[in-house]
Amino acid sequence: MRTRAIRTTIAVIGEGPTEKYYLKSLEGIIHAQVKPMIPNHATSMLELERRIEQCIDDGYNMIFCLIDMDNKKEGRNRENYLRLKTKYHQKTITRKRQGTESLVRFFENERCLEIWFLFSALNNSLDFVLLFCY
Repeated sequence: MRTRAIRTTIAVIGEGPTEKYYLKSLEGIIHAQVKPMIPNHATSMLELERRIEQCIDDGYNMIFCLIDMDNKKEGRNRENYLRLKTKYHQKTITRKRQGTESLVRFFENERCLEIWFLFSALNNSLDFVLLFCY
């Protein structure tokens, strides 16, 4: 009797274009197809929830949400985010009809990914400049 190989599928949902560029930069480094999903309205929790539900319906085994916390410190943005996080974070969502289970995890980034890109670019550019100055 042959057993069918179980394929793990992972969706990564970012909040904006920076996450898209970061994820695309991983192509060739990780052995996976990279297809970033970015909500149309970057800070809309309703749009993020739609993307999560879409990935669950598409049967992804794991769904990772990259969240910039810099705009979720107070007020309505914080309330909406905490509601969404409470609903999905660290939860396994089962779709019995489809026979799928999806684990959803939120990864919070206290400082924007853009800062990391800036420092990385400055560091790499400096190395590049120093290399040609000698």
